Amino acid sequence: MRFRPMIGKTAIVGASLLAAMACGKKKSSSSAAASGAVEPNDDTLVTLATGALQLAGEVTILQGKESGTSLALNSKEVSFKLMDERTVRLRMTNEAFEDIEKSGEIMCILSQTKFWEQANAGVYQAQVDNNKCSRSNSGGGGGGEGGDSSDNQAPDLQVVYVKSVREENKPLIAEMRVAANEGKGEDVFYHVKVVVVEPPSDAAPAGIFDMRYTAHMGTQVGESGFIRTKKTAGDKFVLESGGNGSGGEGRTNKSQGIAELEVLDENTVIGYVHSDSAGTEGQYSYTSKGQARFDDKFLNVDYVTSNTSPQGTNTSDLKGCYDLNKYKTAMFRYDLVDSTGKVVQRNSGFPVEFTKDGQTRHGWAGYYGLWLGESGSVATGDTVNKVTWGNGTKSSTPYTVFAAPGKLTKMTKATVTLGELKGVDLNFWDGGSNYIVKWDGSTLSKTAKITNGNNGPEEEAASGAVTIPQWGANIWIPSLNANIQISSQMTLADSLSLSYHSQKIVSGTADVPTCELKCYQNCPVMAPAASAFERSQGGQGGPMVSALYKTTSVNWGGGAQEVNQAQNVSGTALATYTWDASTQNLKEGSTAFALPSGLSTDQSSSQNMQNVFSGALICASDWTAIPNKESLDPWRMANEVTTFYSFQSGSMDWNKFIGLKDSTGAFVAFDAPLELSYTHTTANDWDGNTDTSFIGKSFRLQYSGPGNLQGIPWKYSKDTGHHMPLFSIKSGATVGAYKIYPIDGEQRLAKAEAASCAAIPLEGAPELPSLDSLTAVDVGSIGDASSELRYVGGVAVE
Repeated sequence: MRFRPMIGKTAIVGASLLAAMACGKKKSSSSAAASGAVEPNDDTLVTLATGALQLAGEVTILQGKESGTSLALNSKEVSFKLMDERTVRLRMTNEAFEDIEKSGEIMCILSQTKFWEQANAGVYQAQVDNNKCSRSNSGGGGGGEGGDSSDNQAPDLQVVYVKSVREENKPLIAEMRVAANEGKGEDVFYHVKVVVVEPPSDAAPAGIFDMRYTAHMGTQVGESGFIRTKKTAGDKFVLESGGNGSGGEGRTNKSQGIAELEVLDENTVIGYVHSDSAGTEGQYSYTSKGQARFDDKFLNVDYVTSNTSPQGTNTSDLKGCYDLNKYKTAMFRYDLVDSTGKVVQRNSGFPVEFTKDGQTRHGWAGYYGLWLGESGSVATGDTVNKVTWGNGTKSSTPYTVFAAPGKLTKMTKATVTLGELKGVDLNFWDGGSNYIVKWDGSTLSKTAKITNGNNGPEEEAASGAVTIPQWGANIWIPSLNANIQISSQMTLADSLSLSYHSQKIVSGTADVPTCELKCYQNCPVMAPAASAFERSQGGQGGPMVSALYKTTSVNWGGGAQEVNQAQNVSGTALATYTWDASTQNLKEGSTAFALPSGLSTDQSSSQNMQNVFSGALICASDWTAIPNKESLDPWRMANEVTTFYSFQSGSMDWNKFIGLKDSTGAFVAFDAPLELSYTHTTANDWDGNTDTSFIGKSFRLQYSGPGNLQGIPWKYSKDTGHHMPLFSIKSGATVGAYKIYPIDGEQRLAKAEAASCAAIPLEGAPELPSLDSLTAVDVGSIGDASSELRYVGGVAVE
């Protein structure tokens, strides 16, 4: 979880800092790990070398397992070695530890600064990647119509200014100022002080340290909190955390947590967890509290969460006994490895910095555009800098921002028969609801309706055959990460061939169309009014009629109607466009597309606005070659050609092309994700327990760099109560010329009989830590624009 100001449960740092324990173990290189009471203190005698006093980069509560066997552990991560000595990180997951895992996110973020490597080396900058630490980052890719996987492709970078000091025979002390809310009003910074007195060891799995933080906004002081560890005289390891604060608009939060663990041997940890947190924001509030106790076989949990809004209160009562040796494994992140054994790299982007309001901001430039996080926006002509370091010297390469009002995407056809989709989940909107539908060889039927439950989207049973509307049906195929379009004129049969399309963004360097582009459906007007972007609250019962597009009169048997698509493609196109590569813009004659002024760029209002999504834009020569135009409606036209283009626009940056130009005026080129056709088999399955309906089915995967393989669909799992990937791929599985290796995942525990937990009752949990000792941390204005950038995502900058 990234450091940010208090805005509700999912974004309140203090509310999430509950007890945690690092199951990793590392043999101590010093007698500093001797038994007895040890608590963090600035004046503790420490004789270890500086580098040994590092902050643990991963905290988890239960050991991951493979085939019921405990894994070899280390101080950094729960991991084990598979073929070719590649490491996979697994974590046991249970809702009672959700907030605990968020404590691990904080430690993961701060560990990326590598402050122990920079002791007494002056103030410097580190850019931490929150995506490396987020436990909620699925990496699944895709998920619905119009889905854009760019959120998963780019790092979520956050700036930390660091000063690390180590006096002889004293603890390692790091002071940090974390830029939590750049570009939105007055900047918010978290001030952090970390005191490390002992490294991770068998006796102290997460090491001994004291971490305290306070939020600052100008002269205002917000929430304060801590994470700290200690050892008791009875050789128990304790991790405590807490936070307390309040803010404007009725925001409050309070959290307390403790984990008390006992290490029995190298593979066995037993203990308690006790937590209590609450928060409010205006009309919204939440509470979560409970206890958990576990031994080497079972986990006993009593944990309750409650969320209250103007619509009512949702309560989740997690109570029961869980078997630590029965679980379902789900892998989230994968590497792609080439024939030489090296992880495949992609030129997917680089970090940038720029100046705004007199301060240095940071972002990411890549294939999907320019990502600026909470830093605001830039405009054509602005300058951003790619910063590199070599031999301690900073060098900046300036690039000029180029922002177009929309963007063009090249669509390349692939085909699939309806028979190949037999038994596969398909998504279809009908009457304002999202349904899962399946083709059984003779009928396309509804099997479930997607609803929003306490755990997010859930399924409820549904039935009935799907009727293809007169204007056609747009169906999302999660396994192919693509849409198919079924016309009412098509006869549904296994042999029916349907088209789907891979997508490539048209940039100044690739895939630029030089032909006339004919349009017969949803053809954008060149100067849409601001009112045309206002979303209709009543919904649509048929083809959309929008002032964003050109209209025409058609007759489908019920009289003439004004709609945004032609009845067929045999006559004059509704519009003929060209693409101006120099301006990255769509033109009709000499008139270029332009957005109206005054459109809101606030993401909170984007859901109330329509966006421009054109129908198929087809080169004139390709249109000429299409047979039987008089019987072809615009929905089917995309199926008849190998390539076509689609234009989109809107108020938000993700609807626009935002690129960089170098000093010669040329666009900077980035690699598109590799597209891979993958067929899942039993031999390739992680544990051989995948639903057989997915075996033998094809999936379209995309790879944009280490750890970033997208395209495995997710679905709500009844046996775990959560969304899970449909399958997980075994290490070494082949796809094309590459091999796939999972690197990160989780295991969800299965329920056991209540009697199994009789030996670990919940009575006697340790007391929660007091919040009376909270004191504000103030590290001043440590760090500035001239301080060196030394780490990005935990990796040293060269």
